[in-house]
Amino acid sequence: MEFYRDKFLDAIELIAEISYAMYKKLSHRQNEVGDQVDGIASEKDMFLDASRDFLLHLYLNDEEVDEYNVRRKQCWEAEDPAKCKKTLDDEFKKRVSDRRRSRTNISDLNKEMRTGTRPSRCFLNPSKFFKASLRYVVEQNKSLEPKENILYVRNRRYNLQKYHKCCVPHLPSSSYFNLNLQNCRTFKAVKITFKKMPPISLYETCLDRIIELIKVDHWSEEKENPFSRLPSKIVELLVELCGTSQKIRKFSYFRMLLSSGKLRQLKICFPVIFIDTCMVLPQMLTEKGCMNITVLELDRNFKNRRGEWLDKLLQKLPLLETLSVQTLFNPRALKDCKRLKSVKVIRIFNYDNFLSEAVDTLSHMEDLEEFDILLYTTESSNFLNVVKMLKNHKKLTSLRFTDSSRAARYIDANNTGDEPPKYGLRKCSWTYDTSSFEKRNKIYISFLERVRSSVLLFPLVEELEILVLSEDCFEYLKELKHLRSLKMYFNRHSTYQLDFSFLSGIGQQLRHLCIISSKEIPVNAISRYCFNLEYLDCSATICDSIKSPYNFKNLKRLEIGFIDAPSLLYVFQNVKNLKELQFHDAAVFDDLRLQEILNRNPLAFNHLDKVFVRDCMLSTEGIRIFLEHAINLTTAYIKSSHFDEGAGIDFSDMIKELQRDVIHDYFAVEHYFSNTSYFSD
Repeated sequence: MEFYRDKFLDAIELIAEISYAMYKKLSHRQNEVGDQVDGIASEKDMFLDASRDFLLHLYLNDEEVDEYNVRRKQCWEAEDPAKCKKTLDDEFKKRVSDRRRSRTNISDLNKEMRTGTRPSRCFLNPSKFFKASLRYVVEQNKSLEPKENILYVRNRRYNLQKYHKCCVPHLPSSSYFNLNLQNCRTFKAVKITFKKMPPISLYETCLDRIIELIKVDHWSEEKENPFSRLPSKIVELLVELCGTSQKIRKFSYFRMLLSSGKLRQLKICFPVIFIDTCMVLPQMLTEKGCMNITVLELDRNFKNRRGEWLDKLLQKLPLLETLSVQTLFNPRALKDCKRLKSVKVIRIFNYDNFLSEAVDTLSHMEDLEEFDILLYTTESSNFLNVVKMLKNHKKLTSLRFTDSSRAARYIDANNTGDEPPKYGLRKCSWTYDTSSFEKRNKIYISFLERVRSSVLLFPLVEELEILVLSEDCFEYLKELKHLRSLKMYFNRHSTYQLDFSFLSGIGQQLRHLCIISSKEIPVNAISRYCFNLEYLDCSATICDSIKSPYNFKNLKRLEIGFIDAPSLLYVFQNVKNLKELQFHDAAVFDDLRLQEILNRNPLAFNHLDKVFVRDCMLSTEGIRIFLEHAINLTTAYIKSSHFDEGAGIDFSDMIKELQRDVIHDYFAVEHYFSNTSYFSD
């Protein structure tokens, strides 16, 4: 038995301000709190007094509670009321603590509940209390003839699935429940299976209730916005929960939340696409609602939405500091965002015009630190815009997705000083347009000069994306002493053999490594030189995995395309703490390889949290074995091409059968991986 006092008080304090609309009255033992406690200055105080009163009634008798209330009234007449109340609270807090420690015997607890000396409604940990109570009932009936009553608790709401008759008269349906053990004397059982679930806090219960009321547009007639009294973090959490709720299908239900004026971060990254989002978003975000927004993030569901709606929205955000979108907008809409620090735009066409307008608009914003734009372009004129960005924004640290190597070469070639200028870029991209043979020949000539100038001007680079046209560039990369993340594209037209010995100079400092190549990649070379890797992405054929004393002990995330069987065994026998796995072509992953992996490394899948595996050859039994070993799995999608005669493979049913809390959802996993970059944020 455990009483979550601290969590209860925290929850009460967090939701106190919503009492304006929902919780004006809090009943306790059929009395309103307002009638029991005097001197309540606000509704928030009412909630805090309610939580204190709740504790007193739970652990003290009526005489002690009356004594406390009388002495608390007298504190208002004392010379120092605050000090008097604190002394009183400390005294009774000690009484509650002592009384709580003395009640450790479950039979004493049951006796109190039966005799009415203890309130039956109490904010306990339901799983522990319910389990202990059932054990007590079984112990009291050992002399009776046992019958096999198996009790399964399925989910966080404690719904029960009965395989045999069960004599429990009242089953808990939420955090609050009554359990009358007096009617359970005929309960007979020899086996009780209880799946431990986290308790539902009062905070979570209130959030669920608020979402239910939002669904029915409960506050549509209110003159004052009830959410305007809530803390910002709760309003932001409600927006997030509403976005992921399957019960809310229209974005217009968010109106009260968005117009509350409490939003500081507006992150619309929902798996559910609301059909009316773009039309109503600017109207709902009034000037009052926008006045505190500093972060705006719109996910890829908006990428095909065009129009002036985003321009109108951006013009209402004067305090905006961070912008991340995947749709086209007019950069001039940012002219009033004087505090802008980060701009991230993905998949924009008409690149040159957009970049030039953005550079001109942002030229006066001295605090700009990140300017990451992934666009479809030619290389004809954009490097001059990059030169302007570097010269205008001295605090710029991130220039991802846009090639900065040509700009570096231009600045270096036109430098008249003794020393080349140094820039503080930590995240950058050195890529080129090689769409035609003529361009390839021309770029090959200047490639090494670009890399040399870039290393010279950007010595602090930590995250680098580079298109490798010549293996000679690796000698320059060794000079980047701060490099932590490296993404390499190897040109398919190149004739040289990939030699990863260059990693001997920088491999030990790398944490993230991504290699995209049509050539074979020796995975043992990566483990030999990059033994501190936490993330590895090899969209290539991995082969030549000879035995090596090195391993991937720090690897947490692995993303692979096709892999041969020896390399598969090599990788998984060497992982120690793998948490995320994305496997695009898993044809070699069958029952035999799975068993080999587990024989060599029984804990290979023990820490897995998220899994995305397509086109594997695991049978029904193989998937079952995988799930049994992936004990920490929360989200998964596994598609098997194997066919069991007489039995189809239904991953969802298998999860239910094993009673696992695993979300089996293709879109949820795909959405997670597609929105998680190898670059650290």
